[in-house]
Amino acid sequence: MTKKKKSWVEKLGDSKGLPRVEKTTEKMSKRWGTGARATGIFAWIAANAAEEQRQEGKHDITPYWRTLKTGGVINPKYPGGVERQKRLLEKEGHKVVQKGKKYVVVDYEKSLEKL
Repeated sequence: MTKKKKSWVEKLGDSKGLPRVEKTTEKMSKRWGTGARATGIFAWIAANAAEEQRQEGKHDITPYWRTLKTGGVINPKYPGGVERQKRLLEKEGHKVVQKGKKYVVVDYEKSLEKL
């Protein structure tokens, strides 16, 4: 019998006591003593779960496109890649520019959440 592959939402719910969703990956790293890589994996799972929920017609999803890499860089590994995040951020009024191979949110510091 083949084992059914878990959905992203199921993976998010099966946290095994690990952190699930936080405002920033830096805060998560400090709070739980995880490395940046593990924190990035948690954020990636949350992003894919949110996108899965959006595709199911849900509207109140985690706004994963608002979490940026160091320096305001858009995460190319999030659902839909850079283009989808760029479109969503610009829809919210942010300006996104290309710097080399990366896409960066201009003046992202002005929109940072105080934690």
